[in-house]
Amino acid sequence: MKNVILLNPPAPATDKDIAELEAAISRRIPDSLKTLLMRSDGGILSCENSMTNAKLPSGAKLELEVQRFYSVAMILEDLKTYAGRVPKNFLPFADTLEGDLFCLNLDERQSGVYFWDHEREEEAYILVDKVPDPAQTNIYPVAPSLETFVDTLAMDES
Repeated sequence: MKNVILLNPPAPATDKDIAELEAAISRRIPDSLKTLLMRSDGGILSCENSMTNAKLPSGAKLELEVQRFYSVAMILEDLKTYAGRVPKNFLPFADTLEGDLFCLNLDERQSGVYFWDHEREEEAYILVDKVPDPAQTNIYPVAPSLETFVDTLAMDES
């Protein structure tokens, strides 16, 4: 997983922070998220880091820009804020300036990074027990893994 440029990056998350998050969700977090948090406990991304042209299941492309990665404290807060609004197996880890979320799907059968569009929330079918059909919801798969997602954001280092 490449490094992205963060503006004034905070200190890395501690083992205690990670343990608190894992206790809150009653499971281990993916190694990729742990690596990201241990590099920096969240942070605002530089303008050069953005995810563009995420391919939706329909084949359409959606240009997305990530504002920040969450700290452990922000993840814990969002788990409370969005309980019942995003699927239970989703772990928010980043957002856009507009308040949309990027979430890791912790269900290994449908793992990956998903985009949760809050503007379409009211018109979406809110199904919190499973990932609904993307054609019927405000949730879109945008990357097969956190590593792929971060690598898409990282500037070309060559």
